[in-house]
Amino acid sequence: MRIIFDMDGVLVSTLPREEAHKYAEIADVYRTLRPYRKIINVMKILSLHHDVAIVSKTAVEHLCDHHYETERIKKEFAIKHNFGMIPMHVIPASISKREFCLANFGDEPTILIDDYGKNCEDWEKQSTFIAIQYAETGAKDWATAKDSCRLLEVLWEILE
Repeated sequence: MRIIFDMDGVLVSTLPREEAHKYAEIADVYRTLRPYRKIINVMKILSLHHDVAIVSKTAVEHLCDHHYETERIKKEFAIKHNFGMIPMHVIPASISKREFCLANFGDEPTILIDDYGKNCEDWEKQSTFIAIQYAETGAKDWATAKDSCRLLEVLWEILE
């Protein structure tokens, strides 16, 4: 089964939008963020047995004129913080993760781990896709994980 990790809010801390607007460059924002080591390690372990990828949307639009600049910065962050050899796809904000994955990977069963509830809801419009919301609370309690231990429990339930 394929497992897709969101980057911002799942693998990496985020800034509230009002704080992000204080920065002139997207690279400045990423200098302030910290990686979530436990989740990164979970992702790397899962990649030993499953097809794992990172799909992340373009960051705060006002900071970057070009999508490829955001992609470069996110990939540099992943290298600097040892995300491993996990493929990363940075997509424009105008494309949903569900649409991207259907177009690029097909409709095989796929799990999305994302902190944003709307992304999770959109993801499950595809009958073979399952979303796990990585947040304190979510739309579906059984598919909500607020820490790495709970994420492993939810994944175990789905994958067994």
